[in-house]
Order: sequence, then structure tokens, then C-alpha cells
Amino acid sequence: MLAARARKSPLAGAQLAKGARMQIRPRNLIGVRHLRARGRPIKVLLTRNEGGSVAGQCILDGADRPIIDGPTVGDVMAAFEDSLDALLFARAQLANGITDE
Repeated sequence: MLAARARKSPLAGAQLAKGARMQIRPRNLIGVRHLRARGRPIKVLLTRNEGGSVAGQCILDGADRPIIDGPTVGDVMAAFEDSLDALLFARAQLANGITDE
């Protein structure tokens, strides 16, 4: 019954997907890349912004999803490659209660 309603209404389709625990892709998704940082694989979702630039979103843990915007996919990926190890190190330090203060 819900599947029949999904064909008639985009909202019902979203509810069906949510109920089935499916992941809905953003319409502007242009790619998925993978990096390795601190010995673990990191998925990066790439989307096209309205102005034509690219946003990269790293899928770390749960709701921890840092985003970097840049003019091209290559620029976004290079920025993540340059900063991801340091970001994960800093977040691990905070999780262990270690701060500079």
C-alpha cells in the first residue's frame, strides 16, 4: 500500500525509503571517492553546488561529517588529503580528554 502511494507522491517515496532504512542520494551527487587516513578508509561524497563549485563531505563517525568546498573535485580531494590526518588526530585527542588548555 505504501509502495503504491510512493508512485503518486515524492514525500510518500521518501517515507517509504526511510521506513526501509534506505539511504536517499542527494540530487546533486556527482561522485563518491575513498581516502585512507590514520589506517582507516574514509568515504567522501561529492556534490555540485548551485554556483558550480564542488562540496566534499567525509563520512567519519555517525553525524561527524566535515565538509570542504572548492572549485573542482581535485581541489576538494587535495584539501582533504592534506588535512584529514591532522583532523582525525585532533578529534582523537579530544575524545581522550587531552587538550592544550
